[in-house]
Amino acid sequence: MIDRRRMMVGLGAGLLAGCAGGEAPDFAAAPEEEPRGGIGGTGIVGVLTGFGSLLVNGLRVGTGAETQAEDAFGPVPLSSLTVGQALTVEAERRGAMLFARRVLVCDPLVGVLEAGARGLSVNGVPVIGEAAPGLAGMRVSVSGLWRGGAVVASRIAPAAPGPDVIAGEIGPGAGGGVTVGGAAAALLIRLAPPPAGTYVTARGSFEGGRLLIRALDTGRFTGAAGPLERLSVEGYLEPAPAAPGFAVSGLGHSFDPAARLSGFTGRTLFEGGYDGDFRVETGLPLPEGAEARAATLARKGGRLPAR
Repeated sequence: MIDRRRMMVGLGAGLLAGCAGGEAPDFAAAPEEEPRGGIGGTGIVGVLTGFGSLLVNGLRVGTGAETQAEDAFGPVPLSSLTVGQALTVEAERRGAMLFARRVLVCDPLVGVLEAGARGLSVNGVPVIGEAAPGLAGMRVSVSGLWRGGAVVASRIAPAAPGPDVIAGEIGPGAGGGVTVGGAAAALLIRLAPPPAGTYVTARGSFEGGRLLIRALDTGRFTGAAGPLERLSVEGYLEPAPAAPGFAVSGLGHSFDPAARLSGFTGRTLFEGGYDGDFRVETGLPLPEGAEARAATLARKGGRLPAR
């Protein structure tokens, strides 16, 4: 039976929603400063880079008792969040500040880490960009961003026993099956597959080279912070058939056709309005190294026009 806790509410068809540890969290109130870009009523998709509230995509997002935090398996304490985790945040503006109403830990992969001649993989999905000494053959969670059919990892950590997970875009597969994040999968529940390109969190067991899906959540955003007005998204572009010819890999959304994106070839922070399509206004090219990326996000400049 499908779990509908994360079904998208009132966001429209344009956003089919579809998202290195060790630092102790500090959730003290953030200082009264204007968020960069002046964005509020915001959906934020990126990697956690620090605390003192939550630092994601260079934005400081406050938290409190009202903030709901969860992962693919249910509620989690805010104190469990770790630098390097991939987060989807639904934030509202409170005066000059952003405040998180909901935080989703959207690790793209949970399963056994395989090490082969072609490198690391989990549930048939290549994992690149992060070493995992001593973890091969163990069950892990992989945080990071999709790049095509692979995950660029920002954190790989041991995971507790439970279902295997792939969180990414669903698509058609061979023999009437489906793919999630480009990896072979099969639905074992009485559910018509969502439209291709929809962001899903698929849970089941990885057997015989495919994920046997026993539960499926659709969407990233639930409307916890009300209708979205802005998006802040870290990711990689990939070709798409519709104008402007690109999409953010693994996000499951549509760009405004007027966006000019051909100059953004690597990891990028995209920011802009949302009206059913992502009206991306600027792109900030980002380095791959975690420290250099955090420093770039902390600066106000460097953003390039995307319109």
